[in-house]
Amino acid sequence: MKYYSTNKNAPLASLQEAVVKGLAPDRGLYMPER
Repeated sequence: MKYYSTNKNAPLASLQEAVVKGLAPDRGLYMPER
């Protein structure tokens, strides 16, 4: 499953990337794609 940023200005991330980073590069929260 991939995760997107709530600000929609960051590339999709895997679960591992989302957990390790915490926040997306655009300062948004990661949410599941579905």
